[in-house]
Amino acid sequence: KITSGSTPEVADFVDQVYSSIVTAGTHKAPSIKVAEAAKVIENTQRDLNIAVINEFAKIFNRLGIDTEAVLKAAGTKWNFLHFKPGLVGGHCISVDPYYLTHKAQEV
Repeated sequence: KITSGSTPEVADFVDQVYSSIVTAGTHKAPSIKVAEAAKVIENTQRDLNIAVINEFAKIFNRLGIDTEAVLKAAGTKWNFLHFKPGLVGGHCISVDPYYLTHKAQEV
């Protein structure tokens, strides 16, 4: 869980609160901007990875190939990212790529 705050004291407090709840651990980002940017790229990466798997699934379906079998076979490689066809999840995940594109065009 990435945490941050408007001041170093707030950042410490927020990190302590989340550390008491999140068993996987926390990472205190050096600024709110860094924390927000990290979340945007996490969500964008997830959205893109699921989108590409969805496209592969369409192709495999048309070719008569079992997508689950393909993913299982591909998953034997140590660095294969395990994504399954479907929806991406929360509302922010599909919005963040557009936000990132908008900000990139601004600068």
